[in-house]
Amino acid sequence: MRDWISSLDEIDRDCIHRYEYLLGRKLKDCNEYIEIDGQVDEMILEFESRKEFYEAYPELKKYKGGFNMIQNYTPSQYRTVIEYFKVFDDGHRNGFGFPCDENGKVFDDLNPDALKNYNWCLNNPDKFVRFNKVVKESWTVRDDAHGTCQCGNEVYLYDEYYGACQCGQCGQWYNLSGQELLPPEDWQENLDDDY
Repeated sequence: MRDWISSLDEIDRDCIHRYEYLLGRKLKDCNEYIEIDGQVDEMILEFESRKEFYEAYPELKKYKGGFNMIQNYTPSQYRTVIEYFKVFDDGHRNGFGFPCDENGKVFDDLNPDALKNYNWCLNNPDKFVRFNKVVKESWTVRDDAHGTCQCGNEVYLYDEYYGACQCGQCGQWYNLSGQELLPPEDWQENLDDDY
């Protein structure tokens, strides 16, 4: 299950403290951690909600959580965006560019001012080095990881506050890997002093 963990030093300190609290003693070694981790997962399932679990074990509220994961997790991905523009400029990108398809057909939904500028450009070819030329622009963007919150809302995982973000519907906090967190006001560390 957790073969890659070779020592307690490699495990999140909050998890170790949480499990030691549940046991009422210090963990002996990594194997004991792995055994307790499975028992805690089973124990949490006996409660109707995370709130009930914390009511039964109020001391654990000071740790960051991490018992449940966001559902239907989709990791972040990079993708290439390609757009085409009909360009009228001085050859150094100073001028006009109008969105079009790859064949150079300018889109019909130009606003009235953009359409006025486009017509002016067509009627003044002597003003431009690159006249009525189709230019392909491409760049890479990163789409945030996302998943479904326990309330059913789709949550995009981005760095809203110290590597965590909040569900806009129910207020549940998640880290960027989709692990549930307690609200920042319940975190053990005071991160506001860092800046």
